Amino acid sequence: MKKRSGLDPFNKIFSLQLAAKLNNNGVYYDQQLADSLSYMANRYEAIPNATNRDLGNLASKAFGNQTIYEPIFEKIAKLQFPLVISTNPDDLLEKEYTRQQKKFSAGFYDRSNQGKTDNNFDEANTIIYKIFGSFSSPYSILFTDNDRVQFSKNVVKNDPPVPPVVKVMLENKYCLFLGFNFQEWHLKILIDCLGLTRADKEEKIFALLMENVNESSIEHFEKNYRFYFINEQVEEFVDEVIAAVQNNP
Repeated sequence: MKKRSGLDPFNKIFSLQLAAKLNNNGVYYDQQLADSLSYMANRYEAIPNATNRDLGNLASKAFGNQTIYEPIFEKIAKLQFPLVISTNPDDLLEKEYTRQQKKFSAGFYDRSNQGKTDNNFDEANTIIYKIFGSFSSPYSILFTDNDRVQFSKNVVKNDPPVPPVVKVMLENKYCLFLGFNFQEWHLKILIDCLGLTRADKEEKIFALLMENVNESSIEHFEKNYRFYFINEQVEEFVDEVIAAVQNNP
């Protein structure tokens, strides 16, 4: 998404808040990595008695205090995708669907198994599935590299499994990735486990090309999953899709 004046990514804001807590507790960290959430989250756990649940609760509180740029959620809701897989732990999209009086089912992947979450989805309406956890279950959220390792192991072992309805809906469908960081190594494992390999050469997976994505990552997804990368900003691209849908009802 195009950066707007006065607005920073939440990951960066939260990382800097963790830096302040590390300073207060006398915990060392590399100041050049102060805006790296995975690194700062890992250093935060060096604070005596600090837990991953603390990180989830702190993140939820910090998120609630931020000014959020919401128009993109309004536009995504207008498209009424049958399935939205979100990497965000917040409920902004659910609130937007509610505001627009659009029916939906929501759930999240709890890699910690702490909540023993049962996801009951109504396939007649949009399904919103938060694959990297939810603020409602602090242990489910991915912060550190160890969290990502455990998440990847859980997904591969189906413990817990990604809901079958999510995988079924991804089969023989056109998929669109908006705002994903394709350099995240655990995303490669997730996409493979979701069964996004396309047997039909004409079926493609579309993704917006984000900044700082290296050629190696692009090659991996193009070659193995037939990704087609689009070099546009998220919001402008969604505007074009909305216009196309309205012109071809």
